[in-house]
Amino acid sequence: ATQLVRRRGSYRGRIRAFSPDSIKRLRFVLASAATEFRSLLTLTYRAAAEEWENDGERNLPVVQRSKRDLHRFLCAMRKELGAYLWAQEFQRRGVIHYHVICEGSVTLERVRLAWLKAIGALNDPAAFAYGVAVDAVGDQARVRTYLSTYLGKCDQKLLPAGVERAGRWWGRSR
Repeated sequence: ATQLVRRRGSYRGRIRAFSPDSIKRLRFVLASAATEFRSLLTLTYRAAAEEWENDGERNLPVVQRSKRDLHRFLCAMRKELGAYLWAQEFQRRGVIHYHVICEGSVTLERVRLAWLKAIGALNDPAAFAYGVAVDAVGDQARVRTYLSTYLGKCDQKLLPAGVERAGRWWGRSR
């Protein structure tokens, strides 16, 4: 995996790392959000590897495509999600997944349908079984503290082989 790039300066259009400043801002936004979060979603991006591809050749197009598919999902679910905040992470094997915390109470079935449709995996049994998790949020202070710590972990912010930049690491609704 590629090392985190910790340079100061403008990353507009060429974000290369989940910088300490970005982590700090994410924590501030999460702690000061004037909403009550009700659902925590984990969305795993499935992308089949072709036999002729190695991980490096596959990962960059997957990362780029996953952002478009995340946008498609968020647009489809916007009214149901309400205010939300999302963050991306990479598993050790290079698979990208997103965490979304939102003020809406959403069901696993609805989120699964929207996510699988957004990523084009409606007929993929593995994506159906493992691609989506939805958890209800109980204690607000506890979940904000947990997420602030969890989303700031650097071990899942390392870029996989073949990816030099992964765009924005997190975002929120307006």
